[in-house]
Amino acid sequence: MSVSVKSLLVCAACLCGLSSIASAQSKLTVRGGYAFSNMDYPYAFDLFDQSQINSDYGEGVFGHIGYSNDTIFGSFGGEVSFTYHRLTNSDSYSDGGRCTTYDIISLSHVLCMEGAETSSTTRFGQFRLMAKQKLAGSGLEIMGGIGVLDFSSDSSGMMFFPGESSSQSRSNDYTGVGLVVGTRKEFVISGATTLQLEGFAGAYTGDRDLTVNGEWVGNVGELSQTNSQKVYSLDLSASVAVPVQAIGAGSKFEFGLAYARIFNVMDTTNYNTTTLGIVGPTGSLNDDVDAFSVFVGLQIPM
Repeated sequence: MSVSVKSLLVCAACLCGLSSIASAQSKLTVRGGYAFSNMDYPYAFDLFDQSQINSDYGEGVFGHIGYSNDTIFGSFGGEVSFTYHRLTNSDSYSDGGRCTTYDIISLSHVLCMEGAETSSTTRFGQFRLMAKQKLAGSGLEIMGGIGVLDFSSDSSGMMFFPGESSSQSRSNDYTGVGLVVGTRKEFVISGATTLQLEGFAGAYTGDRDLTVNGEWVGNVGELSQTNSQKVYSLDLSASVAVPVQAIGAGSKFEFGLAYARIFNVMDTTNYNTTTLGIVGPTGSLNDDVDAFSVFVGLQIPM
């Protein structure tokens, strides 16, 4: 069972626990939408142009479910949530037959290539369990608690040589536990229609697993390594919530924008020692992944 599934089950259990003390000040929030990334990773190098060939992490889906209660203990409330992103992409490159392209993803390639293809699937889920308090007079909510981050990025592709081709794959997996802080503020636009701004930051400690496999003319290269890694997260969102009485008293329909960035989570280093000597260092031990999202959702009082 993946950590994302486990996090979702834990989130469901926490929802059940908090719902048992639900009041007029408790709320269920559900969001879903379209996501795309502005970050990329390297998969080839054109020696003729002296340029690194990159592919972005693509586009996909965004989802969020959260439950909050404002008065669990006096003026202190609680919140539990799970947020998920899944991005996919495919890309290709050809140097027009010059044979000046070199592999920088797998391990065993030495001849120049005429082109390369790559595809990737990247997903990350964040589970948060936080206490919160609304500051008197300002309406500003401050939050703090624990979080779990589960991240996975898998890329695969084909490298094309004169008369030959080879396959390669590369996987980055990370699971970390840490502290999360956040803030939220609502502004009245008109009547019960509101603008909500919120932001969260997390610091996680966990293990990152990297696996690289490459094959060419029957020769197999493989790298598997695990290292402890500090990873950080930033999540921002802005949404407008409009009353929808047809769903229930106090319910709202919302639409908005969100941005998530996971820092230091990807290892995109070139471990192919043969091409490393030709093209020089590429990639990074501490690359980031981000996602912009456009979403719609519902806020339902419990």
